Amino acid sequence: PGRNPVNPLVFRQMFRKLRCEDPSRPREVFRHLVALTRQWLRPDTHTKEQMIEMLVQEQFQIILREMLRAQQQKCPSWSDTLAESHCSFLAQPT
Repeated sequence: PGRNPVNPLVFRQMFRKLRCEDPSRPREVFRHLVALTRQWLRPDTHTKEQMIEMLVQEQFQIILREMLRAQQQKCPSWSDTLAESHCSFLAQPT
């Protein structure tokens, strides 16, 4: 009761894909972003530290993907080494 059965990652994707299609309604877009953020990060069940960790991990993964793509174009064998390092790094406690 009171729990949303939808996976929070669905709300994260909706948050990331949301676009303002009607520029005359910025407040509505802002409210919608706030609602999606709360459904994604679930401040009712996560601490501030956990929510920050979720945001940092997501951004870090985005940065690494961009690095991998760029480097793979320059040197395909280097991306294998970086991928192995990435897996090792993520396995370490923070």
